[in-house]
Amino acid sequence: MKLTTFDDLPDLPDDEEPKPQGPRPYLEDTRSLKQYIVPIYPMFIGREKKGSVCIPVPAVSRRHAKVFEREGSFYIQDDGSLNGTFVNDKRIIDPAEIVEGDRIIIGKNKEYPRGVREYVFKYDISEEEREAERVREEEARKRAEGQQLLEDAGISKTEDKKILLRHCTFHISKKDFMSVLTSDQPRRVPIEKIDLKNGTLEFLSLTPYRVKENVTLTIKHPRLSSPLVIFLRIAEVTDYPHYNISLNKATIVRTADTAKQILDDRMELNPLICYVTCKLKE
Repeated sequence: MKLTTFDDLPDLPDDEEPKPQGPRPYLEDTRSLKQYIVPIYPMFIGREKKGSVCIPVPAVSRRHAKVFEREGSFYIQDDGSLNGTFVNDKRIIDPAEIVEGDRIIIGKNKEYPRGVREYVFKYDISEEEREAERVREEEARKRAEGQQLLEDAGISKTEDKKILLRHCTFHISKKDFMSVLTSDQPRRVPIEKIDLKNGTLEFLSLTPYRVKENVTLTIKHPRLSSPLVIFLRIAEVTDYPHYNISLNKATIVRTADTAKQILDDRMELNPLICYVTCKLKE
């Protein structure tokens, strides 16, 4: 069995130890509460006196394990010991990343069923720094959740992805004298079908529209700088008494050139949602 190792790590220094810059993490003995600061070079744990953490017990190998830093993260690796190295009760072979609060057990056998020594990996930082780190983690979590919600809704920060028409909102408004006089508000409706080539569009509504009635369809999406406007004329109305809704078939009378360009280049028109079954229409 071949072990994964980092071969470019420096060995223990023979001369004066280099001084670490800034606060460093440390291993805390759970029994004696003695703390062993992790140096900038690999921290060796074992029986040999030259090691950073000396455990003079036969059940511990001469060089049992080492803790080291790699690109800002910290790892522990077993150095081929007989009785093993454990992180949170799981025996490791390859380098395992450790974070604050992880429990490290050195050597387990019949004589030491709970391990020869147990350490907790901790950071030597102030409570203010810990709170700031917790705040940063919470903000990162919220950003990730928000981005996931945007992706689920079809909103992506990558502008090269097309906008799905079914993720837009649609509003129908009348443009006749009575609607203006009564301040008739636009009604939100679902689009059932759109055919730009033949200039037809179908939408559902709770109240039927009249044949030959002129209406305006507005399409909105967060990635659109302004709503798209399409002018329609109702051609046919079919009632669905069982659902108390009406299917309105309309012809596209006029569409602005910019709206046409956006519909062609930036939007995926199909498939739409069948609101009777709440499934995509193939």
